[in-house]
This record gives sequence, structure tokens and C-alpha cells, in this order.
Amino acid sequence: MSMDPSLLQQFRQQLASWIEARLESQRLPFQRLELCPRTLTDQGRLVPDLVLWINRDSQLAGSMILLPDVVNAQVLSEGVSLANALGLGHFTTWAAREVSIWSVSSDEATLLEDFDLPPANRITPDDFQQTLDDLLERLKVVTVTSAPPTVTYSEHYFANLCLRNLQELAPGLTISARLTAGRTADDEWVEQAPREKAWMSLWRLLFLLQQKRLPPGLQPDRLEFAIHYALSDLIKDQHPWLAIQEGEPPLPEDDAVRLHHLAGRLRQLGWPHNDQHAEEMVSLLINEAAHRFDLNAPQLPWSTDTATLRVNCHRPPSAKPCALVAPRSYLAGWAFKRSLNEQIERYSYAEDLQSLSTSQSLTKSLAILKGEHSLDRKERESQLMLLRQVWSRRFELPRKTPKWVWDALYLVGLVSEEISLELPKGWHHAPGVEVLWTVLLERYQLAEISMIETGEQSFLFTQCPQKISCVKVHRNNQIFELPLELISTVMPGTTQIWLMADESVIELLCGKKIGGVSPDWADETEPLTWGVYLFLQTRLGKYLWHLCSNQTSLPEINELPLAVRNYGLPLPEREVLADLCLFGLPETEMILEPDLLEREFTNIFGPTPVLPESATNDITGGSKSRRRSSTTPKEIASKVFEDGIPRFPEHYLMDLYRPEVTEYTLRGVLEITEEFFDKITLHTVAKDHTLEVSGKLIAEALILASFTDQEQVSLPDDELILAGIVQQYRSDLVRLHDNLMRACRRFEPHRQQAIKLAGRIWQQQNLPPEKVYKTA
Repeated sequence: MSMDPSLLQQFRQQLASWIEARLESQRLPFQRLELCPRTLTDQGRLVPDLVLWINRDSQLAGSMILLPDVVNAQVLSEGVSLANALGLGHFTTWAAREVSIWSVSSDEATLLEDFDLPPANRITPDDFQQTLDDLLERLKVVTVTSAPPTVTYSEHYFANLCLRNLQELAPGLTISARLTAGRTADDEWVEQAPREKAWMSLWRLLFLLQQKRLPPGLQPDRLEFAIHYALSDLIKDQHPWLAIQEGEPPLPEDDAVRLHHLAGRLRQLGWPHNDQHAEEMVSLLINEAAHRFDLNAPQLPWSTDTATLRVNCHRPPSAKPCALVAPRSYLAGWAFKRSLNEQIERYSYAEDLQSLSTSQSLTKSLAILKGEHSLDRKERESQLMLLRQVWSRRFELPRKTPKWVWDALYLVGLVSEEISLELPKGWHHAPGVEVLWTVLLERYQLAEISMIETGEQSFLFTQCPQKISCVKVHRNNQIFELPLELISTVMPGTTQIWLMADESVIELLCGKKIGGVSPDWADETEPLTWGVYLFLQTRLGKYLWHLCSNQTSLPEINELPLAVRNYGLPLPEREVLADLCLFGLPETEMILEPDLLEREFTNIFGPTPVLPESATNDITGGSKSRRRSSTTPKEIASKVFEDGIPRFPEHYLMDLYRPEVTEYTLRGVLEITEEFFDKITLHTVAKDHTLEVSGKLIAEALILASFTDQEQVSLPDDELILAGIVQQYRSDLVRLHDNLMRACRRFEPHRQQAIKLAGRIWQQQNLPPEKVYKTA
């Protein structure tokens, strides 16, 4: 029997409630049950369904239960990895037909014992509880007899032990940070300081344990003082990143006790067995710190393993040593790891770009630029002075230039050969980005650009000995190259067309049908301004303008030369623009009717692609805002539902010849309140009427029907027929709702207001809400 996620969650919760009741009433070696704890393993992060703890704080697990659909090689492999990471010599699988206990030895699972379950059509809750009792009774013995010796515990076990205690430090440190902040610290510091302090405390504790510098008889209330004293004698290379800084929130008493307990447990287990064992665990913790501080390496189609500088991104094991710019709690982990293998790196670490030493040779960089807030006057003055460290020129940047642009300018002056950048969303219209882009293209050539599914955009700039003939574009798992003629006048906005435009528009770019006019077109003898203005009134022109400028309003005719140049808008060939100049009246700025203009443009330019309506309907020529239509909700509804409203299920049974049906009584909107496998209980929202049915499909059909005013409904007994009409009804509702949203957006300029309007109209028709009829 295969369980869907909701059914699995329900069954997991049911098992948990039964187990917790037995933990309270029976003599079992287990003290606590935990659902789905995220666990580091040699297969990455895995989540066991249920873990029975003997002592959770000490990472002393007693048993583990997995709830797979079927027990196959992958399930057993994950079970072995989880058992090793939890320090277990066994695990249990509770599948559809049997419950099995598996012994773990030499990274292999061997069947130890199993308990058969009755067939699905005869099974009852009492059967499950009896099987659970038999299982727990057997686990009393297995937990003890299968426990592996502590000297065999893997580095994943120790990493999970540290992370589990690290998680428990957050509440106390949050209060400590708020008390330390007072009235002067900003909200961002108060939010970040507890997490930073927790990680720094962990690194310091592990470092001193590995160095055997932590006094064994230390009392918890003296822990932080002892750490500070022990660190003061360390070599200078380690001290800056592990030392306690002024302004850190102090370690609360409860958290000091927890860390003291962690140190005792690690000593008890003999950590570290050797320097290699310590290094392996530290590497796991560094990876986890990168994940929690959002420092994961960007997904780039070009190699960055040889980068000599990484900014705000994780350094993977395959990468060569490099300079790092990242939060202190991440850098402290690398400083600790470097001390373990006595590696001497010629690269430095820093918490921000401007703190890096300018004397080191940084040839290639990989940077994820963050910080979309603007700087105050003092910060801007400071940044201008810092730029003089790497530039012999002055920069004039707008007052609202975001922090990431300042950092990017500093980075460009610091690195000599190659720069890979991942930029924030909407970067191309940020204040000051034109200055940054000009500097980049002065020093480097744009070689490759990329956009992944989540929307992050990345760029590779390189100083090649030979001029690059094309730009390689990576998007939607496809690669295409743009010719030199298109990249000679590239601006930030132009890149958005390459990365986001419809494929038919990309074909026009590659075919050189647009993008071929030089940037000084407005200065030529032959006036082309009117032709450009008319081009922007076409669907294609509006679409390109919207992509490259991120603006819905089109520029005025007197603003055209500057706007086209600043945003890098691709234009048709000059012959096309010259022919467009012959239409309309430039003196009065009178243009042709939209349909006539489209026909004339097609005659001159050739076939134009069919573009998404949403990209062009939001743009109105010359107007700075859209005027709300006077159309009423009733008029919108009459247009959208002009063919009527589908009634379920009777409209969908008309084409079927007398199917066998079962009649149900409805007394209001229904919702599911209880499920046990295929036995489902439905209640009205007012809880005054109850229905019990067999099968999720029947329950879903009744819920859909309950939103109408029907009191009696007849559903076909044949599951295939019922599934078919339910799917057809859902498809019709999706189509109708999409039509309604388009109609509301057409008459309502603000997205949220359009959504609310559509919701009111939809509810007035007594139709099911979206969460009911839409499937995942």
C-alpha cells in the first residue's frame, strides 16, 4: 500500500501518540520520542520518521523507526546511514505488509526479526497497537545488544551531537543579545548576534578540546572566562577569528551548562580520536554553517574551482585554497580546520571586502553580492575613501546606491583577471549600476551569463588576451551564443532580454533583426527618433522596454536618446526605423491606431512573434499610471461566465448512460476531520452534520459538491468514472478562474486588488475556493 504525504503524516502522528502513551505507562528504556529530526549522514541530510531517545541532549539514541512505502535497497541504505549517524546498531522499518528490525554491521543491513501485519482489508487500529507493543518489547533487548562501541562512532555522529546542542542555545542567547543591544544596536545585529555567538562558542569549545587546553575540573559558571583565558595564549594566526570580541552578548548560565555538558560528553566519547577525525567533523560543521548562513556556492555553468577569492559563498572541498569574505562564525571554522592540518595559506580572511589585504595577489574571484540597503552620508564618505585603496580615480554615485554596488566597485579594483558575480534580483535598475557596468566593461570582457530557475543571475567577466567574439548565454538548461554586433553596446538592461525574453525574441536577436543600431543613432544626420518612438508603441517594443528597464511607463519622445542608451534597449535595423518615421505626425506626436500600427510595422519588419499579453498590457504609452476602469464586478462576471456555471456532478453525468450511483445528503460545506487509511469522516463547517465514506476520492467529490446549494447529490460507484468527472470539473474550474483573473487584471491595475476582486466574484458564484479544487 502506497501512502501519500498527508496520509503518511497522519499515520506518523498516530504512531507517535501511541508510543508516547506507552513511554509514560510502561517500563521502557526510552525517555523521549522525536518526529523527523534533520540528521547529517554520509548521504547528506536525511530525516528519520521517529527516533526514540534514551538521552537526547547526549545524542544517546535508543531506536529509530522508518515508514517507507516499500522496503527496497535505497531505504535500507538510508537506514544504515541514519543508524551510523545516530550511533545505533539497528533500525526498524514499518511498511505496508510487515514491520522489520534490521541489524547494522559493516555498513550493511541484515534482517533481525519481522512482524507480519494483517491484509489491508482486514486490518484494524487494534492490530497496529498490538504490533507496536510486540515491537517495543523486542526493542528493549535489541537496543542494548546491538549498541555499537563508542570508539566506532562516525564523524557524522559527533557533528549531530554538536548541532543538536547548538540548536538549544538559541532561546537564551536571543534574550542575552537583546539585553546587550540596549537602545543603540540595530535590529539586524539583534537578529544575527545569537546565531553568531552560538557558532563561535562551539568553535572555541571544540578548538580548546582538540588542543587539550580546556581545564577538566572547570565549573559551568566559569566556562566563558576559562575560554577567554585559554585563547589569549594561542598563536596570532588563530586568535583573531576565535577570540571573544568586545560587544558579544555574554553566554547565559543555562547555555554555559549545556556547553559544559557537551564538552563532558565529547571527552567521555574520546573525541577526537585523532586529528584526521577532528578535521572530518569540522568539515561537516563548516558545510552546515555555510548552509545556515546562506553561503552555499552558486550554481554556475562555468568552473570556479581556481578562484583565489570567494565572497559570501562556501568553499567546497574540491576548490583550491583562497581568500574568504564571510561571517566570522564561518571563518572561525576554517581557521580551526587550518590549524588541524597545520596548513599555511597565503590568502587572508575578512568579514568584508574592504578589510582584505590589498597586498595579496587576487587573480580570480567568485562573489555573491548582497546588501540592497543604501548608505548614510558618513558611510558613503567612508566607502569613497576605501575605493581609493584600489582605484586611482574618483567615483560619483547616486545617494541611494545600494551597498552591493559599492562592494562590487571595490571588488573590480581588487581582482586582476576574472570575476564571477551573482547579483541580487532587480540589479539592472539599481541606482549606480551604470557606473559599475561601465567600469566592468572597461577592464573586462563579458564572456558568459546565466540564470537559474530561482531567478538568480550570474555573470563571468574575463581579461582574455584575445577579444571575445560572442557571449555565451545559459538559460533553461540551454546554451546559445550571441554575436559580437549585439554585445558591442550591451548595457545592464540588455542582459535581461537575453536571459528572460521569449525564445522567439532570442531568435530575432541571433538573426540580427533587432539590436543592430549603434548607440549614437540620435546624433546622426537622418532623424530616427520618431521611428524609435513608434517602435516602442508596438507590442514588440513595449515588451523589450519592459524587460530591459523594468518600467511599465514608456519614455517621452524627448527622453528617448538617453533612455535607450541607459537601458541598452535593442532596436530594429536603421532601415526599419527610417520607414517607421513616415507614419503618424511627429510634430503633434500623433500616432496610428494600435492595430494599424501593428500591421504597418509587420509589413516593414516582417513577422513578429506572439508575445505574452501580460508583458504588454501593463504598459501604456506615455502615461505614468493606469486609470482604474469603471467596469463593475457584475459586468466582469457576466462576461467570464457567459456560458454558464458548471454544476457538479449533474452536468458531468449527462454523457454517461445510467451509471450506478449512490445518493448522499448535503447540509453545508464539508471538510475532512478524520482519516484512518481509506475510512474518512467529513463534517460541515458548523460541525452539525457528519458523513463517513470509504475512499479519498469520494470525500473530495463530496467536498466539491458541498459548495453548491444542492441538498442531494448522486455520485457514480465506478471509481474510474468518478475520478474522470472530478478531474474534468477541476480542469473547468482552473480554466474559469484563470479567465476571471485575466478579466480582473484587465480592469484593475493593482495586482492585489485584482486578486481580491476575483475572489469576491468567485465566491458570489458559489464555486469552491482554489485550495479545494487545485491539486499539487
